[in-house]
Order: sequence, then structure tokens, then C-alpha cells
Amino acid sequence: MAKSIEEIRARIDQVDAEMRALFEERLDLVYQVAEYKFTNHGEIFDPKREAEVVKKHTEKLENADYKKYYTEFIHAVMDQSKRVQQAYIDEQDTKMV
Repeated sequence: MAKSIEEIRARIDQVDAEMRALFEERLDLVYQVAEYKFTNHGEIFDPKREAEVVKKHTEKLENADYKKYYTEFIHAVMDQSKRVQQAYIDEQDTKMV
């Protein structure tokens, strides 16, 4: 028997809750990366690393039909990470002035 729209939406809500928790954990780690890069004068954008991340994770997709969408998703996540890192570094630079 097919699931009802309510059942499907309830599962989407569960997945969204899991993603929210992972998002917060990821941002905590992004701040740690930003702190490291600030302290060690590292570059925020590392094109080689980004390409490796995309390749590594798209190859592990169980459904290859999702590759285009996952690639867009992971690029959006990494773009946000770069913005967070830049904001952190800018804030630290301001404190030093």
C-alpha cells in the first residue's frame, strides 16, 4: 500500500530535523576551521580541496540520478562555509585593530 502524503511529510520532517542537527555540527566545525585558518594565515578558498570533496561524495551516492542535485547542494554548503569563515576572520581582524 502506498504511503499517504502525511506519512511522507512526517518522514521529511524527521529528515529535516536530522539535517538541522548535522548543520549545526558542521557549522561548529567550520568555525574551528576558520579559527585555524586565521591563526595560521590559511586561505579560505581551496579549489583543490573543494573538487576532492565533491568528487569523493558524489561517487558515493547510491542513486546516480541525484549526482547533479547533490553537486549543487554540496557547492552551496561549501559556499556558505566560506562566507562563515570570512565573517569569522573579518571579526577577528576588527578586534585586532
